[in-house]
Amino acid sequence: LIADAPDEVADDLRTVVESFAELDSEVTDTVLRVIWVLLVGSVGIGFLGLASTQALAVLERRHELVMLRALGASRGQIRGLIALEAAVIAAVAAAIGLGAGVAVGWWGAALVPSELVARPLVPWAQLGMVGVASVAVAALVSLAVARRATQVAPAEAGRP
Repeated sequence: LIADAPDEVADDLRTVVESFAELDSEVTDTVLRVIWVLLVGSVGIGFLGLASTQALAVLERRHELVMLRALGASRGQIRGLIALEAAVIAAVAAAIGLGAGVAVGWWGAALVPSELVARPLVPWAQLGMVGVASVAVAALVSLAVARRATQVAPAEAGRP
């Protein structure tokens, strides 16, 4: 179309196409920024949920944890136990969430016309980093909960 047009018209068409490409790039960048903000917010809410779940689990198992202390478990071992539990929960949640996200992404990409998306790309390295970061942050979040669990004296093991 552009090759068959006179030079002036072809230049105008090229300018219009380039401006649309720049606009499309700006819109895409803005949408990606919004998605990242939503992702960070949802991850933050997820970790608050994990912290409250861990706090409740530690509160319910306080007697058992104090009994472990009375039987000779160190504070570090109790902290490690709680951190490991949080890391396992986060790993399972990350695997389910990332798997569901990839599935929904493939489904969404299949709905887009083929002229707009040649082939969907899954950023496996970034997804792996998100999974590892989720487990690490969950273990860190659990340390505050574990600190509270280890402050109870082993002498309270027999108390109801």
